[in-house]
Amino acid sequence: MLQLREIEYALSIVKYGSVHKAADALFVSQPAITKSIKKLESDLGVTLFERNNNRLVLTDAGKLLMERGLRLIEMADELETDLKKLGSANRSTITIGLTPYYSRYFFPKLYTQLRETHPNYTLKLRTDNGLDLFNMLKTGDIDIWFTASDKTDDEIETVNISRENIVLIYKKTKLVNLTMLSNISRNHGVASVSLDEIKTIPLIMYEKAHGLHSRLMDIFERYGIKPNIVFEAASAELIAECVLNGIGVGFVPLKLVEALIESGGDIGYIDFGIESPLSLKYNTMKNMTAVKKAFIEEAVACLKGPV
Repeated sequence: MLQLREIEYALSIVKYGSVHKAADALFVSQPAITKSIKKLESDLGVTLFERNNNRLVLTDAGKLLMERGLRLIEMADELETDLKKLGSANRSTITIGLTPYYSRYFFPKLYTQLRETHPNYTLKLRTDNGLDLFNMLKTGDIDIWFTASDKTDDEIETVNISRENIVLIYKKTKLVNLTMLSNISRNHGVASVSLDEIKTIPLIMYEKAHGLHSRLMDIFERYGIKPNIVFEAASAELIAECVLNGIGVGFVPLKLVEALIESGGDIGYIDFGIESPLSLKYNTMKNMTAVKKAFIEEAVACLKGPV
């Protein structure tokens, strides 16, 4: 059976004009090349080279080997390159951008499901504020951004996954000393307070880089409300911590509230029917490979439905 190395030796003799020069170019001994060529000729039953005035000249069989053997070597090189690319793609690293809240309450579910279906992916997590994550997505420093933000760009594709309730939380044992909250049930947090009444309550708001800042401010503007913002926080967890310390009230995802209540937190909440969309965003122009696109499709399939 033909061996690629034997073909490579024969082609090198033609290229360099002698066995000695071919051996030097391939970093092998001259006897090794001579032995290989003789074996090849014996196996095929043909003569590949003839001597003419101390020069090696191709026979008809040698010319055929030269023509087709060169194509075989090129095809083998292309196959090796393609297989390496495929292997690298199958071990693709996906960098996911998340705010601290989503990294805690959202990423574990995604990681568990995708590790089962795509074990060859290496998942990297970047946590930061929404504005910085958006810029990272634009520059290609992250591949995917899971967010509640509506911020976008011509190169950014958005896939809506689900929606989650955003509720107003307060410290149950303090009630920020407002009579208007006196009718809030200390047992289950149901209230008859209107959204308009929030303008008189000390409110802990998200900083502008957070995706929920613009969402909530749009709602306040729609109802003509100028909220009494006493502090701006970078995350829902920080807002909850401020509320627990009696600084004021704040809007956070219901999933966070349920976790706080389950752990014994002195938290009540009011549901005004505010929802926030959760979407997956990716840059169609940066680092987008077939493997990463397949990952995105799988991630969407895993996460469709309630957060």
